[in-house]
Amino acid sequence: MAVPAVIEALVEAARRHDLAAMHALIDWEPPTLAVLARALGEIEPAQRAEASRRGLADASVTSRDPRHVENILGELMLDLNDPGLAVRPASDEEAALAGASVRIGPVPGETAPEVARKLEEARAAAKDLREVWVLGRRPPGREYPVLIASQGERLVLAPAGRPAASLTSQTAPNAQGRLDLLL
Repeated sequence: MAVPAVIEALVEAARRHDLAAMHALIDWEPPTLAVLARALGEIEPAQRAEASRRGLADASVTSRDPRHVENILGELMLDLNDPGLAVRPASDEEAALAGASVRIGPVPGETAPEVARKLEEARAAAKDLREVWVLGRRPPGREYPVLIASQGERLVLAPAGRPAASLTSQTAPNAQGRLDLLL
């Protein structure tokens, strides 16, 4: 099976140490919105509308500005430059976990209407993420499950391929009471 062009482009950008190009090849919204949707269920209903607006704003910044994910991009760049880099199709189990990590369930009540609409759009778009590959160092190195939409122009980093149930631990309130999305 041929490696998708978007993966080849990501590896090439990593080899050039071009974090901006890497950032542009990754669709950051699916994992951040999935984490946001799960976290909203843990927030008091009276605070949910405001928290959802702030969470959506934070997710938007992540999508636009590579500085907000420099640590992830830096680790990915180093791993993609490793001589032991392996690129392979995901196993059925890995593909199921990667899909579950970006799936958005029911939107909790009291979520701001504009955020609820965005989450519903993201839920529909996640159905288009079909092809799953794994990038990384040969075991015992770090691996990155990636999902590719049918258009194949960008890829989605699955949050370490964790199942949906464990992703709620991927949020933490910061000093301002906002949710930090930890991918």
